[in-house]
Amino acid sequence: MKRRFAVVCLLAGFMALAAQAQQKEWTREDQTDPLHNTEYTQFTLEGKYLVPPRHPGADAPMLILQCGPGGRSHSGGQASGKLIAGYLDVDATLDFRQDNIPVEYRLDDGKLQNAYWSTSTDGGGASFGEKDLEKLLYGRSAPRKEDTNPPVHKLMVGIPERLGTQIQAQFDMPDPSEVAEACGVIAHKK
Repeated sequence: MKRRFAVVCLLAGFMALAAQAQQKEWTREDQTDPLHNTEYTQFTLEGKYLVPPRHPGADAPMLILQCGPGGRSHSGGQASGKLIAGYLDVDATLDFRQDNIPVEYRLDDGKLQNAYWSTSTDGGGASFGEKDLEKLLYGRSAPRKEDTNPPVHKLMVGIPERLGTQIQAQFDMPDPSEVAEACGVIAHKK
């Protein structure tokens, strides 16, 4: 009996480790822009397709954030960083109209939400701003005060492919603390 219990515990431990290994993390890379003499941090998060683009072998969907110094004041406090640019890259040509792309998304199995994001210059991605990032990380479009609002754990997003159907992707959202700090999403008390 003790042997069976030990085997069950061992299997449960291996399953927990496998689940942690599959959990994606934000990848951080410090960047330099020599032309503009600036430095910024780029965060990327890899997702998975629920409905992939039409062409075979598409790269995994990516959320890409470029954040730099230069926080801003909020009613709830001061942020230490700011979002320079936020992108969703789906490795396909999107169906954009008048530089705006209709995006649908769902946060943690909540209600379906709609937004319009700007198209990237190559038409293969969509860019979003600070309010959208705040919503994607914490489910609200206002700067997060310290120790409030739990983070979003799952993001599902749908975006129309040109001459195709809607591309759908899912991002398992890891702890956003470092990203939120660098991108100015958290307002520190004054």
